[in-house]
Amino acid sequence: MLNQQSRSLKSGRGFTLIELLVVIAIIAVLMSLLLPAVQQAREAARRTQCKNSLKQLGLAIHNYHDTHLRLPPACMGYNQYGWGVMLLPHLDQANLYNNIAATPGCSYYSPTPGCIPATGFGAYFWTLKVPNGLNIGLPIFRCASDTGSSNIAIDPSGDPDDLAGPDNDSDDLPLSRTNYIAVWGSDSAANGNRPSNGAFPWFTNWPDIPSRSFRDVTDGLTNTLFIGERRSLGTQQGASIGSDDTWVGVGNDPNDVGGSCQSVCLMNATGKFSDDAFSSRHVGGVQFLLGDGSVRFVSENINTQTYANLAAISDGFVIGEF
Repeated sequence: MLNQQSRSLKSGRGFTLIELLVVIAIIAVLMSLLLPAVQQAREAARRTQCKNSLKQLGLAIHNYHDTHLRLPPACMGYNQYGWGVMLLPHLDQANLYNNIAATPGCSYYSPTPGCIPATGFGAYFWTLKVPNGLNIGLPIFRCASDTGSSNIAIDPSGDPDDLAGPDNDSDDLPLSRTNYIAVWGSDSAANGNRPSNGAFPWFTNWPDIPSRSFRDVTDGLTNTLFIGERRSLGTQQGASIGSDDTWVGVGNDPNDVGGSCQSVCLMNATGKFSDDAFSSRHVGGVQFLLGDGSVRFVSENINTQTYANLAAISDGFVIGEF
């Protein structure tokens, strides 16, 4: 009987405090080892999703070129629409595109009475009754790793309430964000010192969009950057990085639709030229769509001259490894 009671007491014995602390310590060590691996796996998945979005944009660009025998403009001048709008029919967004194209407006923007009637892309954006949908996020234009808000409040260029005094923000528009930006190039010969030797000239007026096409890319589509990432506006080591951009393209600054690969605004640049540079939340570089439809992760430590050469369509330089 005593032996049975002794065995019963032993079988009911709990953990000692030391044993409990050892178990907790083991769990903590395992968690510290597993969490970074989980975070890396999640980032790898987001990076793959970002890559797939760029591939879909590349397919849309090729379909656009097949239809129009030219590339879309980066920005249609004073009309202020960006290349993203032009691609909508090739991104299963034909209804949204047709809605914009049919919206009445004026051919110019003026604080004084009077309006020369125009429609859609021939009208100045800020004179339109803004079509529904431009504030709805389109996932194809977002990097999964980016943490910026879905919408950006954009203020009209030449807004009368700006000219008269402080902006009252009554006519700011919530437009959908993008993290993908067209490549202007890497020189600074024209267009207000913005590059003009890339695949997407930034300043053109509807309907006089440029005739730039694949045949103009004499350096080869596999050696030419077309679209790259730009992260949402933030700070890094006390300096600004990234920008707030929309796929609609409108805004006070054409940087909203394009970027350059000059030495003054290298990848993940901070400070003065960060809104002109390509940047991302992926560690160590930026994903780019090349002209042949492939997507490459380009290191932020890439040779400066190689980076500039990749942004030009016909400089004749031989591209090394990147």
